[in-house]
Parts: sequence; structure tokens; C-alpha cells
Amino acid sequence: MGSCCGGDRSALAGALVDRLPAGTVAGAVDPERPKRPASPTAPHRDAARPDDRRPSADRADLLVLGPVATGVPGAAPAEAMAVRDGRVLATGTMADLADLRAPDTEVLDAGDGAVIPGLIEPHMHLWSTGVFYGWLDCSAEANPTFDAVVDRIRAAVATAAPGSWVCGQLFDPSRYPGEPTLDAAILDQISTEVPIVVTNASMHFAYVSSTVFDRVGITADTPDPPSGRFYRRRQADRRRRRAQRDDGHPRPPAAEVRRRAGGRCGRS
Repeated sequence: MGSCCGGDRSALAGALVDRLPAGTVAGAVDPERPKRPASPTAPHRDAARPDDRRPSADRADLLVLGPVATGVPGAAPAEAMAVRDGRVLATGTMADLADLRAPDTEVLDAGDGAVIPGLIEPHMHLWSTGVFYGWLDCSAEANPTFDAVVDRIRAAVATAAPGSWVCGQLFDPSRYPGEPTLDAAILDQISTEVPIVVTNASMHFAYVSSTVFDRVGITADTPDPPSGRFYRRRQADRRRRRAQRDDGHPRPPAAEVRRRAGGRCGRS
């Protein structure tokens, strides 16, 4: 186990657990975990002693040993977190939280893990994030222009092992002028042999080359699946025609329209 926050985490846990009444740590801290000698930077054992002068209503009913991510940019993880009635009272060093601990405070050691309190993300696309992990970065942050995206895909195709696919992620057309799309007409210019798949930054759909459709047996006559649809080339052609003004000049991209109207939104 490595060090954390200037001291050995096992020493921190041992310093606190040794002060608990018998039976308090059942199910919270492994009593068989070997204790290491305290490091010179670890807090003194007295830092974990309960402060009986503090009213019990102000004490923590749970003390979590970190590392605890606080979400403060640039800040190191906290050593511990004090909780009462499901709400975070404080985070900090063991010494900082010593007076929040009561004799009956439960102690939970995160061990080799980490604690990230107070974050609720109902739309994180956890499954797809895991599936796409390690795929080619086609984001605007990594590719300042649309041509840079195409060049990156082309370079990946050039070095792809025989029989492999090139899979990319995070492509967002709204980040480029004209909102270009990676439809099959463009991807087929990169390769007609190596299958290419690039997911949109929304993770809701993907752009694929014609080779992908050939490999999986999808044709222009294949009906849409029950839970989705194939965005067909003729639909893309209609979309491009709609994107032209009457004078033949392209419309400004949606992102530009939003930027221009941003100062007036919500005003009467």
C-alpha cells in the first residue's frame, strides 16, 4: 500500500482504530490487516482521541479514512471525512477531524480505494464509456480542425494490423465550422478495406464506413432495428441540401447561431 497525504494510510488507520472501544470496528476495518509503524509525517496517536468536551450532537457518527477527493481543483486528497446523519461535516487531516469523533463513531477505511462524496451523475454513460475506453481520440480538443480528425483516422488505418478495425470516439461536429459529419462518403475515402467506426461525442450514435455495413450484412434495404435507425446516405444528402441558403451559401453552423443569439436569449 502506498503513501497518501504525507503519511502511510495503514498507520493512519491504526492510529485511529487503536483508540476505538472493542467491537466498534466490526465490518468497518479489517482487524487482521497488519499495522505498519507510523511514519514521521503521520499524525500523532493523540490526534485520533475523542474530544469528550464537544456536544454529542455535533460529533460524527461515521469517520471515513481516505484518500477523499474533495473536488477542489489542485487540492490534494483529504486524509479523512467526517459524516453525521448522511451529511458531510468536514474533510481534512486526522488531526483536523479529531474533535468530531465520539467514542461510538464508526470508522470506515477506504483501503486501496478512494472516496468521492457528494457526486450524483445520472447521465454518465458508464457502459459506453467503458466500451470506448482506449479508442482513437477524435475530439476537438485533440484535433483543432476537421481535417485533423480525418488525418488522425487515416494514420490509424495506415498502421492497423491486418483484420483489425479502427475505432474512434468523441467526435463532435458542432465544434467545427459548418458542422461537418463523418459519413460513409468521407470514411470510404480513407479506406475501403479497414472497417472504421467513430462514435459521436454524445455516445448516442456512431459514424461507420461502408465496409462496416458490408461486414455485418447491412444493405440499403435493411429495415431499421426496433430501438434505433440507420442514418442513410440519402438522408445525409437531404440534410446537406437543407443546410444551403437560397443564395447557395452555407448556413452558419448551429453553434454559431447559438453564439449570436446568446445575449438575447430569455429577454422580452
